[in-house]
Amino acid sequence: MNPKEIGTIIAERQFTLSDNPDRIITARMGMPKVFSDNGDYCCPIQVLGAGNDRVLEVGGVDAVQAIDLALKALGARLWSMQKESGGKIVWLDEGNWDLGLPMINMNQIEVSPAHSLCACVAELNRHGWCQGTGGNFSIVTERDPLRILITQSGKEKGSLTPEDLVLVDSQGKPVEGETGKPSAETLLHAVIAELWEDAGCILHTHSIWNTLLGEHFVDRAGMTISGYEMLKGLEGVKTHEHKVHVPILPNTQDMQDLSEQIRFRHSRNRDLHGFLIAGHGLYTWGETLEQAHRHVEIFEFLFELVGRRTTFRPYNPSP
Repeated sequence: MNPKEIGTIIAERQFTLSDNPDRIITARMGMPKVFSDNGDYCCPIQVLGAGNDRVLEVGGVDAVQAIDLALKALGARLWSMQKESGGKIVWLDEGNWDLGLPMINMNQIEVSPAHSLCACVAELNRHGWCQGTGGNFSIVTERDPLRILITQSGKEKGSLTPEDLVLVDSQGKPVEGETGKPSAETLLHAVIAELWEDAGCILHTHSIWNTLLGEHFVDRAGMTISGYEMLKGLEGVKTHEHKVHVPILPNTQDMQDLSEQIRFRHSRNRDLHGFLIAGHGLYTWGETLEQAHRHVEIFEFLFELVGRRTTFRPYNPSP
């Protein structure tokens, strides 16, 4: 969920900092809503002014439990901040560490994979890496048989909800009972999940830099990046001297053809962290959603570095 779409605010509390009274930290809670076919509820919460304003949806069997757990989740978040600040967060009285919220261990709060994926995509959208309906994103929910939860076709990436995801099989087809239309590139996700068996999450972004670089270097069939400290953000890379090869595939609407290209690249180099499709975008993956998200961040940082040092040919569309 996009933080700007937390929905109707039913409660909020403001805090200040003892060493900076002008800085306001606001804890907010949105209206609980049904989010599953079983009638379960989730309650959105958000902390503003603390550096991470992402919305977290906390689930419960009914609205009352969702609110109860949401309050405890806010309490845990703010208590953690209070400890890190040395007691500088103030609610009623300076020097009083009590912030007036119940607490629960955050590890006890279950956030569904669907909600986590939607929150991840919303963050990528805020960076400008998947605007409008661009991009597609998935998580592997089962390995045998292969099951992938993926974004539906044509959905706005800045406001995804779990209802915008669809469960597909190893051929990229919706499983029995699913009615949503999966992304046109679902087959590519299935192929990546098959070839890279540790890929638990696959993210496909459309940024300006990855689009330009893919188009620019497609005639070389790829590009190699080395010499940057940020390379170590890619899983398994230990030094800035490591040479990270990024294959570039010619763009086509034929998913079977792209699938065969991916299989060929895998046969040549199984240690890839991702690849580009020319004039299209980046595919990268990770064992977990967090790792895959980190790979997107690292690649986009590196692509901008390379792009700023590259002289691109003028745009010359075909007549």
